[in-house]
Amino acid sequence: MPYTYRKLNGVCYNTALGKQIMKKFPLKVTMDEFGGREYYGDVAKKDRPTKKSKGKLGFVNGDITYCFENDTMAIFYNQSDQPDLSMRLSSIGRVTSGLSVFDKLDDSVEIVFDYKKEEGKCKAFLRNAFRRYGR
Repeated sequence: MPYTYRKLNGVCYNTALGKQIMKKFPLKVTMDEFGGREYYGDVAKKDRPTKKSKGKLGFVNGDITYCFENDTMAIFYNQSDQPDLSMRLSSIGRVTSGLSVFDKLDDSVEIVFDYKKEEGKCKAFLRNAFRRYGR
């Protein structure tokens, strides 16, 4: 099956961590669905940031985060009945386009994070993720 692309819009935060992650763009992360609330995936060793931040034990819908405890990135799309987390997350950005697309994705997707300088916005491209969603 050929790749099917879907674009999400977002913003990257102007923080030390956000800037360090953006330097790795385009950044490809294979992400798995977890708990009906997030997609998360390991960041390759060569792409892991070194500027650590304290993080928080919670999330808001649309958060794009990095977890230093297990070197993963996540996109949170659904505030579950248990929004508190066992690991601290550092927010690096936020999805600004609709989050309903996450309800229709396969359990495992490839997401490419990129930055369009002329627009000043982050983009996430979902590859091969829409077998059920189509288009």
